[in-house]
Amino acid sequence: MKHCRTKTGELRLRHEGKDFLLDGNGSDLPDELAESIRSHVNVVVEEVERMAHSRSVRRPKDADEAGEGSVSWLDLAEQVQQATRAVFAEPATYTPPLGSPVAITGEYDAAAVQVELEGGVAVQTVGPRIAVLLSELPGSAAAIGAGVVVRGISYTVTEIEPDGHGMALLRLRRV
Repeated sequence: MKHCRTKTGELRLRHEGKDFLLDGNGSDLPDELAESIRSHVNVVVEEVERMAHSRSVRRPKDADEAGEGSVSWLDLAEQVQQATRAVFAEPATYTPPLGSPVAITGEYDAAAVQVELEGGVAVQTVGPRIAVLLSELPGSAAAIGAGVVVRGISYTVTEIEPDGHGMALLRLRRV
């Protein structure tokens, strides 16, 4: 299952070779697929609610005032990230330019991107990318030129966008 957001903000989903438009009116998804998506999203929402209700949450600026048993805002964000990854991440293989392949997990999508060409001409294309935990990569760092295989398709890493919280978005080009 792949998803992307179009230039106009529509969310499209590709499943088993068919494209579906997700909109505020329930979309044109088959019932079983819509139910599967709802159930995955509900798992994440329930986990976030459980974490928020099970302990008091303090923002980083409140660290000195926090009582025992509270969790920092950053810790809560990390737990939400873990819950999301548990639902949406899928297996992939990462091969550094000078190293051996390692099994990783990541949140893959092939979102629509707009590319500006010379002369102000814009072209819309697919921009495959995968969000990964840097700690899963050799040396805890991503490298431009590394190989990634996801869903049986080989890619090369062309850009790396670290988020400052231990994850990075790897922009990919099909080999």
